[in-house]
Amino acid sequence: MRPDEVPAAVRLSHEIPKPKDWQSFERGCLILFRAELRDPTMQSFGRGGQNQRGIDLVGRRENRPGHSVGVQCRRTTKHDSPEKILSDCRAAIGLGLDLKELIFATTAPNDVKATLTARTVENELRADGHDLRVVILGWGNLEEMIARHEEAYRFFFPAVRPDVPDPVAKAEAHLATMPLDALPDGGLPSLHLLPWPRNLSFVGRKCDLLSLARQLHANRAAAVGQSPVLTGMGGLGKSQLAVEFAYRYGHWFAGGVFWVDCAVPSAVAEAVAACGLVLYPNQPGFSARPLPERVALVRDAWAGNLPRLLIFDNCEDEALVDAWAPKAGGCRVLITARRQSWSAARGIVAVPLGILERCEGLALLRHHRPDLRINDPDLDAIAEELGDLPLALELAGRYLARYRDESAGVPHAYLDALRADLLTHASLAVEDPEAPGQTRPLTPHEANLARTFLVSLNRLRVERPDDALARDLFGRAACLSPGAPIPRFLLKRCAGIEPEDAAAGLPFADALTRLAELALVEPAREGAIVLHRLLAAFGRARLDQGSTVRSAVQETLAAEARHWLLHNDPSPLRTWSVHLIAAAVEARRDGTLTAARLVNEASYYSLLEGDPKLGQSLIQDTLPRLEANFGRNHHMVAVILGTLGKVQSSVTDLAAAEASHTRALDIFEGAEDPDQSQIAVTLGNLGNVQRERGDLESAEASHTRALEIKEKLFVLAPNSPSIARSLGNLAIVQRQRGKLVEAEASQTRVLVILRNSYGRKHPDVARAFLNLGNVQLERGKLPSAQANQKRALAILRKIHLGDHSIIAYALGGLGNVQEIRGDLAGAEASQTRALAMKERLFGLDHPEVAITLTNLGGVHRSQGRTAEAYAECSRALPILTKAFGEQHAHTLEARKLIEELDGKT
Repeated sequence: MRPDEVPAAVRLSHEIPKPKDWQSFERGCLILFRAELRDPTMQSFGRGGQNQRGIDLVGRRENRPGHSVGVQCRRTTKHDSPEKILSDCRAAIGLGLDLKELIFATTAPNDVKATLTARTVENELRADGHDLRVVILGWGNLEEMIARHEEAYRFFFPAVRPDVPDPVAKAEAHLATMPLDALPDGGLPSLHLLPWPRNLSFVGRKCDLLSLARQLHANRAAAVGQSPVLTGMGGLGKSQLAVEFAYRYGHWFAGGVFWVDCAVPSAVAEAVAACGLVLYPNQPGFSARPLPERVALVRDAWAGNLPRLLIFDNCEDEALVDAWAPKAGGCRVLITARRQSWSAARGIVAVPLGILERCEGLALLRHHRPDLRINDPDLDAIAEELGDLPLALELAGRYLARYRDESAGVPHAYLDALRADLLTHASLAVEDPEAPGQTRPLTPHEANLARTFLVSLNRLRVERPDDALARDLFGRAACLSPGAPIPRFLLKRCAGIEPEDAAAGLPFADALTRLAELALVEPAREGAIVLHRLLAAFGRARLDQGSTVRSAVQETLAAEARHWLLHNDPSPLRTWSVHLIAAAVEARRDGTLTAARLVNEASYYSLLEGDPKLGQSLIQDTLPRLEANFGRNHHMVAVILGTLGKVQSSVTDLAAAEASHTRALDIFEGAEDPDQSQIAVTLGNLGNVQRERGDLESAEASHTRALEIKEKLFVLAPNSPSIARSLGNLAIVQRQRGKLVEAEASQTRVLVILRNSYGRKHPDVARAFLNLGNVQLERGKLPSAQANQKRALAILRKIHLGDHSIIAYALGGLGNVQEIRGDLAGAEASQTRALAMKERLFGLDHPEVAITLTNLGGVHRSQGRTAEAYAECSRALPILTKAFGEQHAHTLEARKLIEELDGKT
C-alpha cells in the first residue's frame, strides 16, 4: 500500500462531501463509473451546455460489446418525478445507442421511492417494447461506490489523510446508532453477498423485525452473545424476513452482509467460499484457488472485529452452526430453519415465526391486485384456504395478477379451482388426479402450498409445445439442488438440448419465461433459474414413480462431470458442483447403475477438491445396494471400488486401498469379456498403492503388466499419453529400486511423448519434468536435475494459482537438489515453503507433511541446527509410522536422522 493510500475499510467510514458545481460532479462521475463499470474508455456524451437528451456519459459494462450504459449526472437535492425520468429514458432510447442500462446518478438523499420509480418506468418502457434497466442512485449509494474505488475517492475527497480514526471503532460507533424502536430503510452496505432482490410486496412482520434488531444489536458478537434463529414450517417467509432485515438494517454492519445457503450441508463450504468474491474483489484468480484456501480466507476475514451480519439460511443442523459460525470477532449471525428446538448451550435462541395476520395476508394479495376491495369476501376465503402462509399468498397474488383479464383470475373462480381440485390436507398423490402412480406423502403445510403450485402448473397445457417443454423443464429442474442457481447450459443438457443449438434455444427461452410468469421458477443472474425448495419438493413428488426423468438427470450430471474429470480438472465444475453433490446424495441409496455412475463422479470430484470423506461416505452408502441389485462382481462395482481405493489412499488408509484395488482387478479380470483398458488402469492404481506401502517388487510387477497391456491396446499409437502415464509410473518404481539408468530412459521418453501431445504448459508435462529431475538427482546429474525441477515449477505456477499439492511436491524436490548441491539456504527456503503449503492443504498430521518435515530436518542438520532438526524429525516419525509402518523407507529415514541427532542435541 502506498504511504498516502487509505484502506478501503477506512474509506467506507468517511462521509464524502458533495461536489460544489455540476461540472465537478460530472467529471467525478466519469472517473467513478469508468471504475465501477470496468470500462476505461467511457466518455462524456456531447459537450458541456448541449442538450444531451438524457445522457451525460456513455460506456459499456466490463467493456462488453452490445452492453451500452448511459449515465445522467444530476446535482440536485431531490429526485425527479416519474414523468421526468420516463421522458429522459425515452429521449435516451431515441439516440439509437442500443442502451441496456440508464443510470441516474444524483446528489439527492437515498429514497426507496426512487427505487419504486425506476421499477415503474422499467415496466412502462417494457410495455412499449424497450428492454432498458433503469437505476436511480442517491448520494448515499454513490458514497459507498466512491469508497470502493481509490481514484474516484481521491477526486471527491482530495484532502484526506491516512491518520484517520480506527475503522473498527468507527464501525462499532455506527452500529450503536442503529434504530431499535422504528423501522429504518438504511439499505445494504457496500460489501454484501445477498442472492435475493428486495421483495417489494413484503408486508407486516414489524414486531419480528424490531425484535431481531434488538437481539443482534444487544449481542456484541455471535462469539460472545446469542444468535437468533427464525424457526417454523416451510412457507412462513423465514428467508424473506431475513432478506428484509438485511435491506433495512444492513447499512449499520460496516463489515458487510453475507448470505450462506445451508440447505445442502455438503455445499456450505462452496457457499462460504463465494463470499470471498466480495471480500477479496481485487485478488486475481481467487475463484481458481482450491476450495479449502478460499474458505480459509473468508473465515479469516470473518474472524476480524468489524461488525458483520452473516445469514445462515435453511440451517437445520446445530453442527453446521458449530462448524461455520465464527468463534471470535465482530460477526452477528442470523439463522433460518424449520427446526424449532435448539440447544441454549450453543447460544442459539429460537424465534418462532407465525403465519400472517389476516389483514396482512389480504394486504399482500391486494399488493398484486390493488383493484380488488379490501373487504372482498373471496380474498378472505383465499387467505383462509391457503392457511395465511406468506409464500402461498405471494404465489396466489402473482397468479391473480397474471390472469386478471381471464376468467381464471377472478377471485371467486380461483377460489373454486382451489376447492374443487384439492379439497383436503391429504397427500399430493391422493389429491392430484394427474399424479403418475402412488407418490410420497407431503406434510400438511406442503399440501397447502401444493394447492397454489398445482393451479399454476395446470395452466401449462401439455397440448401446447412451449407449455409441454416448460412442464418438462420444471420436472428436471426439481431434480437438482433447490435454492441454488441452475446454470442455463446445465438445464439445457438435462433436457437433452445442446447449449450451442441456437434453434432449440428459442423454445427453451420461451418455456423458462412461462415458468417465471407462473412463479414456478425465479430468474437469477446470467440467465440461471432458482427453484424454491418447496416448489422443488412439489416437482419431485410428482416424479418419484416416474423415474425416467430423474434417472435422465442423473445420467446427464454424471456424463458432464466425467467429461472434465477425465482430465483431472475440477475447476469447470465449481459453478454447478452443488447440483452434482446434491443429486449424488439423493441417489446414493437408489441402487441403480445410473445412480452409481453419478456417485462415482461426485466422489472423485470431492476427492480432487480436498474432501475425500464426502466421497467415502457416498460410496459406502452406494456400494452395498449396487452389490445387492447386480451382484458383487458387476463391472460397475469394480469401477466404484477403484474410486474408493483412491479415496482411501488419499486419507492414508493404504491397506484398505490396496484391498479395494485388488478386488476391482479380480472383477475386471474375471469378466466374461475382460475390459483390458480398465484392467490396465486398475493395475496402475494398485501399483501406486503398493509403492506407497513400500512393496516395490509388487509395484513394479503391477506397473509392468499395465504397460504391457497398454502397448497392445495402442499398438498403432506407441506414443499415446496413456502409454506415457503407465511408463512414468513404472519409472518411479524403477528409481526407488535403484534402476536409475532404466528409470531415466523411461522418464525421458515420457517427457517427449507428453510434450508432443500436450505442448509445454500441461500438468502432466510438469510432472514428467519433476520425475525426470528426481532420477537425475539420484544419478548425480545435479545441474540437469535442478533445471528440470525449476521448469516444472514454472509450468505449475502458470496452471495453479495459489496452493496446490503438486507445487508443494515440486518445491520439495527442488529443495532436495539444492541441499545436495550445497545451497543450504536455498534448500531451507524451498522445504519451508513446501511444508507451509502442505500444512495448509492437508493439515498438521498428514504423511506428506511428515515427509517434508524429515527433509527440512535433514537440511537443518547440515546447517548445524541440531535442535530444530531433532524436533522436526521427532514430529514426523509417529505420523510416518502410523501411515506406512515401521519398515517403510520414509519411516526408516526419519528414525535414522533422530538416532544421528540424539547425541548432538
